[in-house]
Amino acid sequence: MPAGWTLLNATAVISGTADFFVLTHTCAASSPEVNPRLTLTKTGSPTSGLKVGDVVTYTYTVTNASTGTATPITSIAVTDDTVTGITCEDTSLVPGQSTTCTGTYTVTEADVERGRIVNTAQATGRFGEQLVPSNEATFTVTTKKTRPGLKIHKEARVDTDCEDKCKNGDVAHKGDEIFYTYRVTNTGNVSISNVAVNDPTAGQVVCDRTTLAPGTSTDCHAVNPYVVTEADVKAGKVVNTARATGTYRDQNVVSSSVTVTVTVCVEEHEKGNWNDKENDKENGKGKDGLPVTGQSLTGALALGGGLLVAGGGLIGLSRIRREVNSSL
Repeated sequence: MPAGWTLLNATAVISGTADFFVLTHTCAASSPEVNPRLTLTKTGSPTSGLKVGDVVTYTYTVTNASTGTATPITSIAVTDDTVTGITCEDTSLVPGQSTTCTGTYTVTEADVERGRIVNTAQATGRFGEQLVPSNEATFTVTTKKTRPGLKIHKEARVDTDCEDKCKNGDVAHKGDEIFYTYRVTNTGNVSISNVAVNDPTAGQVVCDRTTLAPGTSTDCHAVNPYVVTEADVKAGKVVNTARATGTYRDQNVVSSSVTVTVTVCVEEHEKGNWNDKENDKENGKGKDGLPVTGQSLTGALALGGGLLVAGGGLIGLSRIRREVNSSL
């Protein structure tokens, strides 16, 4: 009886003598029920802590679980609602055999926002003209929590000839222009939009790009240079602070502040002017360096009157001397 067949019932008849007999028998048998079948299991690695750009490798195991036949299932393939380009080691399996298939998937920002990746796969094959589908297999991996973040780097370039004019060769002096530039980096794991730089001292700042994917940067610069003022010279430095800002969904994203200090030198003639002004105040001089006595008009007239009296006395004394000489 062929393998796989089932013996249903049988009869036997013996005829003849004990020394010589004939055994005749009849039996009924049926062919087995043919049941072509595929099974599928699925795993993925890594399974957690995924961020944008990470690659998940999925492994699929396809088994020919057919019964009632020794015929192979051919044209085996695996499809996945998330993974593409899945390849299998073998595409034809006899009952009891298995094959391994693999595919990869790169984590996207949308996956990170959802917090997990859930995908479903199914294997298929051909049994003659019949399409044989497997069970559906689902696997879940998790991502890191969304973490928006920005970082800013800032530099100042001074347009100056201060080294020639200042005794100690400091950085800048009154009237010099300071040009501020910035680099803003997305340090988080989600995209940031409306990227900008807030720098009250530098004024308006423009950036090359205003949307940053995770790990990318953009360069920014102040529209106008900052001109060093006399107040800056007196302070001896120009200090300003900047922050990068942006948005993630409805959330405001602000970087840590960064401060740049430009030292301002003082030229010798400027020092002299300041010292003269201070001395003028101490010595009672006005704006134009003129003395201010503080005496009233009455005092001036009194002084003039005194001088007139003294002059009159001298004239009288001269006349007396002439009369005395004449009498002699």
